[in-house]
Amino acid sequence: MTSLGKQIKVISCDLDDALYDNQPVLAHAEQICINYLETEFQKQSCSFDPDEFRAIRKKLLASDDIQLENMNVFRRKALTEFCQPLANRETIVDLALQRFLHARSLATIEPDIKTMLETLSSKFILVSITNGNCDPNRLSIGSFFDRNYSPLDGFRAKPHPQMLQQVLRDYAIQPKQLLHIGDALDKDGVAAEAAGAHFIQFAPFLNGQSVKKVVNFLLKQLFDSSTI
Repeated sequence: MTSLGKQIKVISCDLDDALYDNQPVLAHAEQICINYLETEFQKQSCSFDPDEFRAIRKKLLASDDIQLENMNVFRRKALTEFCQPLANRETIVDLALQRFLHARSLATIEPDIKTMLETLSSKFILVSITNGNCDPNRLSIGSFFDRNYSPLDGFRAKPHPQMLQQVLRDYAIQPKQLLHIGDALDKDGVAAEAAGAHFIQFAPFLNGQSVKKVVNFLLKQLFDSSTI
């Protein structure tokens, strides 16, 4: 191992746009949700405008309400506001959210990412830390993670360091023994710095670069080249 690898006991992994390309996943989940809502609006002869739903979400994203860092709370609030004209709107909101969340966790994992996590899990404890509402246990890589942390469990979202600080407590380790990998400097990087943990930016799906090349670069920062 390299000098960095010898220090690390736990690696926390961001999910969206780090371990899979999140944009097509979100686009698919959004479309499923919109299709369902459009059908329900038509059944009740109500005017349907998906741009209105997007405007509501944009407004809520600008809110400083900490509760909206939980993306399930955020989406439910947006759906509830959008579905105000409908009868039985609570049921429709529930079903729309269920459809979205089901599709939200159907991410395709690149083989090189799976191989990377297999390699890392043989030497380190792996956990997932995400601001999103993907269910890691429904991913094909879910078994690699010892624990999962997200605002759905009541934690503050990154860049707040609370989830990383909880990892330090849960595993009784020092900040220098924790490495966080994630794609976003302004969220993952800031959170890791605030927690005193190591950080490696890992964005293999950015700008059409080679996933294998980015994976190999990460592994070389932790392992001697002769061991990977």
